[in-house]
Amino acid sequence: MTGQAYDWTKFKKMIFIDAQPEKVYQAWAQPAEIVKWFIAEAEYRTAEGELRRENECVQAGDRYYWRWHQDLSMKGEFSAAEENRYLAFTFGEKENGTGEMIRVSVRVTQAEDGRTALELLQDNMADALASYSGWHMSCNLGWSFFMTNLKAYLEHGIDLREYDPDKAYQARAISLV
Repeated sequence: MTGQAYDWTKFKKMIFIDAQPEKVYQAWAQPAEIVKWFIAEAEYRTAEGELRRENECVQAGDRYYWRWHQDLSMKGEFSAAEENRYLAFTFGEKENGTGEMIRVSVRVTQAEDGRTALELLQDNMADALASYSGWHMSCNLGWSFFMTNLKAYLEHGIDLREYDPDKAYQARAISLV
C-alpha cells in the first residue's frame, strides 16, 4: 500500500471451490447445509415469522438465528438473495446501541477454470479501536477459516471445525492474552 491508509471499515475474501455454483450457494442459503461447515444450529424464518424447511433456500427479508459450537449466537436479516448467485445479510451491530448493522455479502460465480469463485465482502464496520480486533480482525480470520472449511467440505467431505465447545472457544480467531 503506497501511502494509503488502511480501511478498517471493510475487507474482502475470495476462494475457489471445485463444486458447482448451485452447491456453493445452497451451502449458505439452506439451514440443513450451513450447519455442515459453518455453525452448529441454523434457523431461517420468513418476514412473517414462518420457519423455513431445512432444505429451503433463504429469501430476501428472511431473518436468521445462528449458533456456533463455542456457544456464541447471532440474529440478523437477509437483505438480498439471488438464487445461486448472491446473498447479503446483517452480521452484528456496527457500534453498540446505534442499530446500524455490519453487512456481509456473498457472491458466487463460475470461474474460467470451471471451479466456483466465492467472494465475501464484510463492510460497514466502525473505524474505531474497539472494532479493529472485535470485528475486523476476528471476522477476517474467522471467514478465512470457514471459507476454507467450506472448500474442504464440498471438495473432500471433511469438516475441520472443533466440536467441543471449550476447545472451540480456546481456538477462536482472536483471544485476549
